[in-house]
This record gives sequence, C-alpha cells and structure tokens, in this order.
Amino acid sequence: MKKYLIFLMGIVFFLGGCSTYVPRYSPSVDNVEIIRSLSSEKKINVGPFTSTDAGKSSFYLTRCNPITTSDGKPFADYVRKAFIDELRMAGIYSNDAQLVIKGHLETIDFSSVTGKWFLVLAVSSNTNQSFTVEETYDYSTSFIGTVACNRTTQAFLPAVQNLIKKVLNHPSFQEML
Repeated sequence: MKKYLIFLMGIVFFLGGCSTYVPRYSPSVDNVEIIRSLSSEKKINVGPFTSTDAGKSSFYLTRCNPITTSDGKPFADYVRKAFIDELRMAGIYSNDAQLVIKGHLETIDFSSVTGKWFLVLAVSSNTNQSFTVEETYDYSTSFIGTVACNRTTQAFLPAVQNLIKKVLNHPSFQEML
C-alpha cells in the first residue's frame, strides 16, 4: 500500500499542472540607464504593438496549465506596456509626443526542453524608420514538468527586458531620437 501511494504521489508530482502566469513586468535598471544616457530631450509615444499571432495571450504546454499573461492580454500588449514602463521610468514617455514608436512581434516561442525563449520584434516609427531585433533568452530548465513550466514562465520577463535592451542599443533606434 505504501509503495502504491508513493507511486501515485510521483505521478501527480511529475505530471501535475502548475499555475503559469507570466509575472507583471518591472523595468530594468540597465534599460532605464540606457534611455537616460541617450540624452534626448525628445519625448516618445508608443503606438500599437501587433503580433503575427494576433491576440495570442497563452501557450499550451504538455503536463502544464497554459502559460498566460497575468492580465489575459496578448503578448504583444505585454511587450508594448513593458516598453512604455521603461520609457516612463526614464522620464521620456508622453502620450502627446510627436515621435511614435510601434512594434510587431514577429516571433514569440519557447522550448521548455532546451530552456529558451525566442522573440523577434520589428520596430518602426512615424518617421518611416524601421529595424528588427532578435532575442534568444537561455534559462535553466528541468525534466520535471512543473519545474520546467514555472521556469519557462518566470524567464519571460527577463527575456522581454533583454529584447527591449536590444531595441534601445540598436543604432536605428538612436537615429529615431
């Protein structure tokens, strides 16, 4: 009987679902410092962010509950709000700014087996400049389903921080300012 209970507990542990909400975004100190170092007096507005997978707000994993944004909004909106949060923290965001940055999330994917998030963002402005950045964010994963799910979910926030850092460091972004 004892072996049977241990066996059942093991199955529940390895195959059980987990709560997989992406954490709310928090600005990166490094990104805010990069924005401030650009020493532009221009304010920036952020227009719509779209996605190849329009409206996608969750991913389904084997042995897990879906990975979902904390507010149920699409991943493109998460990235847009993250960008706004970074600009706001640096003091250069304005709804009334003449310069408007837009984004298109061309790729958003992950591998919980290899521990990678894949993000490709096309950035454009109302000044007809555009460029694309890619982020492959590595994180530690696990063969245990619930652990892999949680690590994948938690790794999304720093993956987005790195994606934004690549936008900020891109020469074309700096030319937009």
